[in-house]
Amino acid sequence: MNKLHVTPLPPNMTSQHLRAVFARIGPVVAATVIKDGKGNCIMGIVEMSCPEDVEEILSTKDQIAIGGQRPYIWKPAHKHTLATLMMGKDNGIHLEEYKGRWYVFEVGQGQLRWCRVLTQHEAATFYRQYFDTSSD
Repeated sequence: MNKLHVTPLPPNMTSQHLRAVFARIGPVVAATVIKDGKGNCIMGIVEMSCPEDVEEILSTKDQIAIGGQRPYIWKPAHKHTLATLMMGKDNGIHLEEYKGRWYVFEVGQGQLRWCRVLTQHEAATFYRQYFDTSSD
């Protein structure tokens, strides 16, 4: 997996601009800027063609700059991230557990509209209130 996650991003960042920044190092397979429903950049996901380019980006601190600063760039430990979990959902409100934490979020037109972290008790209450149809 040659994917990298990038934060923070300036509010006006586009997927095309993100691709251009990383293409200075090597071929980019895909670049996506994930925004919330208000248009704020949450994070960028960049997939590089070559694993050597990924290692160069991670080990050389001065090659990538966005808005004059080096963003935090990391290689995801798991194939599925919270962002990919959220963005893989259909439109609507969802309740999901990820790495021991509960999240309730809304996806609309391919964009994250809002998200909230819940305690286990809050998640159970939310589920009973909005998703449990056994008492109907």
